[in-house]
Amino acid sequence: QWLPLWNTVILLSSSFTCHIAHTGILNGNRKKFNLWLAITVLLGMAFLYLQVMEYHEAYTEFGLTLNAGVYGSTFFMLTGFHGFHVFMGMTMLLIQLLRSVIGKQFTATDHFGFEASSWYWHFVDVVWVFLFLFIGFAIKLPIVPVHTWLPDAHSDAPTAVSVMLAGVL
Repeated sequence: QWLPLWNTVILLSSSFTCHIAHTGILNGNRKKFNLWLAITVLLGMAFLYLQVMEYHEAYTEFGLTLNAGVYGSTFFMLTGFHGFHVFMGMTMLLIQLLRSVIGKQFTATDHFGFEASSWYWHFVDVVWVFLFLFIGFAIKLPIVPVHTWLPDAHSDAPTAVSVMLAGVL
């Protein structure tokens, strides 16, 4: 149940480590750049691992699927697309790390490939904050009982979540 919070901490921490890597290359310190960029990539991997664990938990403990009504489809669509973008950003940063470690390609004045990848990474982090707030607070409001998150399999009546989302979307 705490996985989304841990993922938020991990992703925000990765923005910080990415920034430290950036300051390293700006100061011509390749060792610092490589170390902090590697930590950023590892944090990206940790985020993706925890997202898989969250999906497993949602399915096995709550029966949440794409077909589980508005909440299930919204949850998996938003977090799935975000997870794909985290994977892409992590891959881009990994390529920049390999370029630095193997090819010694970056300098304090020539590192645009890394900068573009880091901009993308920071954007993905900002998007996660909005998703975390939307999924965590807009959909799971305390006034909505837990049993209304998922539709009743024997009822066509809208759930509180679907009614709320109809007003939001």
